[in-house]
Amino acid sequence: MAAFQSFGASIALQNQGVVVTPGFNFLFTACVTLVTGTMFLMWLGEQITERGIGNGISMIILASIISGLPSGIGGTLELANTGEISSALVLILLILVVAVTSFVVFVERGREEFQ
Repeated sequence: MAAFQSFGASIALQNQGVVVTPGFNFLFTACVTLVTGTMFLMWLGEQITERGIGNGISMIILASIISGLPSGIGGTLELANTGEISSALVLILLILVVAVTSFVVFVERGREEFQ
C-alpha cells in the first residue's frame, strides 16, 4: 500500500513541476525513501507498544498533530488580527475544538470502564 501511495505522490510531484530532475531516478528514489520511512515508523510504533509506553502508532500520529497546532493557532489568530475572519468565528472554532475533545475523552473513558 505504501508503495502505491509513494508512487502516486511522486508522479503528482513530477506533474506539478516541483522536481528538479524528473524521471525514473527520482521516482525510484522517492518511492524507496517513502516506503522505508513508512516501515521505520511502523517498526517504531510497534516498539513503543511492546515496551508498554502506549499505543505506538496512535502516539506517533498524535505527535504529528500536536506539532502542527502552534502554526495552526498562530495562523488563525493572524487571520483574526487582520480581519480576514471574525472574532466570533474564532470563538466558534475554539468551542468546537473543546466540544470535540471533550466528546472523545468521554467516549474513551466509557470504553475503558466497559472493558
